Amino acid sequence: MTTLQEENIEGYAGDTISVDLGLFDDEDVKMLEAPLIGATAVIEVRNRLFGDVVHTSTGTVTPADATISFTIPALESAALLAAPLRQVVLVYGVQLTFSDGSLVTLVSGKLKIVRGVNT
Repeated sequence: MTTLQEENIEGYAGDTISVDLGLFDDEDVKMLEAPLIGATAVIEVRNRLFGDVVHTSTGTVTPADATISFTIPALESAALLAAPLRQVVLVYGVQLTFSDGSLVTLVSGKLKIVRGVNT
């Protein structure tokens, strides 16, 4: 089906952080549209590996393009970086649930949020 990939993301506190992921099978071929119809995706951001969930959001699954898109709104990205810290590194995972109820963790990695000049 799919293999777990690791991808690191970086964004600025107070900015909207967009996460766009392509869905590929074990042979690096774009997934077929049919299994993705009716699928849902969730991203969970944790303060550390196996730690507390500090952000959760549902992604937009686009079966025709085999993509998932997530957005962490500006206010939430700002809240993830407590003052007086200059940066924070969190961990995240993306889970895809197919219409038959089967679940797979697709991507995990680090989410680095840096204090910008305006935050």
